[in-house]
Amino acid sequence: MKKIVILLMMALPILGLAQEEEKESVFEVFDVAQKAEFPGGDGALQRFIGENIMYPAEALENGHQGTVMLIFVINKKGNVVDAEIINKGVCHKSLEQEALKVIKSTSGMWKPAIQRDKEVNMRFRIPVKFQIYGGKMKEKRKRRLFRRN
Repeated sequence: MKKIVILLMMALPILGLAQEEEKESVFEVFDVAQKAEFPGGDGALQRFIGENIMYPAEALENGHQGTVMLIFVINKKGNVVDAEIINKGVCHKSLEQEALKVIKSTSGMWKPAIQRDKEVNMRFRIPVKFQIYGGKMKEKRKRRLFRRN
């Protein structure tokens, strides 16, 4: 009888650790009942990025383009945490910094993911594409792109 009690007492702390680890787990989009959501959905997130991103002057002047692949976590409070670039070095550094800045600016706006009726951390991967279009840019767009510099 003593052996059984001792085993159970040893197992309880392990079970407690497992529960704590689950609380801090980061789920993928396919692992949650309801994914984390930007207000208004994916379309609204795309609009937010498009309206708030500033093409860095140095990158624009030198014709730097490309897609910055970001990975980040939306935590239980709807904040962006652990944001980083997956394809670091593929794009000009200023493009990478701008993409990170805009994604981090969405922190606190998100509705957290839900799993088993509880808010959980969820990992996102998104591309942010920087492209210079040929022809003349509208004057209003030019002013907006250069207003920070």
